[in-house]
Amino acid sequence: MTDHFFVDDPRGKTIICTEKFWRTHISKSHSYLINYEGEVKETLRNPSIICRDSERGDREVYYSKIPEMLRILKVVVEFRSLKVGEVITAYLVDGIKPGEKQIWTASSH
Repeated sequence: MTDHFFVDDPRGKTIICTEKFWRTHISKSHSYLINYEGEVKETLRNPSIICRDSERGDREVYYSKIPEMLRILKVVVEFRSLKVGEVITAYLVDGIKPGEKQIWTASSH
């Protein structure tokens, strides 16, 4: 799998988005995000908050407001190591999912 892009989050973790993920998952399941690659990257670089996934301990969820869409961008990252993760999905939501535990916030850093 080739990398589509990779960025570092505010905690110094590297996050990879593969070409296969972007081409298949985003373009087919969440096509409304196809022109929002920059916003996905920015959400990973500078999220409003980061939460631990409510069901999977190896996943973290990055959130940021997308003003022109009037919604919140949610990007889910699976970490197979302490410092490197891979984007597994991204989509728009109205709020944080119940049960997710906040582990980082922009206002505290």
